[in-house]
Amino acid sequence: MKRFLPVVFALIIFLNGCCVKDSVTFECVADSYEEIASPAFYLQAEIPQEAVLTDSCKDGCCAVFSHDDFEIYQEIFEAESLDAAVEELTGHSKNSLSMICLQTFPQEEYRFAYHAVGEEGTLSCSGKLFYDGDFCYAVTVLCPIENEPLYHEAFSDLLSLTTLQAV
Repeated sequence: MKRFLPVVFALIIFLNGCCVKDSVTFECVADSYEEIASPAFYLQAEIPQEAVLTDSCKDGCCAVFSHDDFEIYQEIFEAESLDAAVEELTGHSKNSLSMICLQTFPQEEYRFAYHAVGEEGTLSCSGKLFYDGDFCYAVTVLCPIENEPLYHEAFSDLLSLTTLQAV
């Protein structure tokens, strides 16, 4: 009996995991994880020194530069299509604007201009838009129509030199 007890205790210690267990059903919570898309590029623009940064977003996707005579908007936003991007940016449909396609590869690149009636009179609006299929990258200049001839060359240079840089 004395020899039998140590063997029993050894079996109890070493074989305690070898018993029939009821299957336990675990409840799992599956969260649907949707990856947040982020822009693949950022805008690089030569903003005139006289224009002061007056507003910007936390995520760096929008900025407003103000001058006494004009405002410059830099915006990056998601867009389902080029038409949706143009409408969100200008308030006009793509067909109602005379947009010039400058490049189609690697990103679509467009220039546009239009007039809009604002709080302070008629505004001359011009801009450059890049579209990569998911995001719209745009620089828009708004200026009272009577001041536009004074800054026409500066605005043209600004829009011509605006480029996309990879993140």
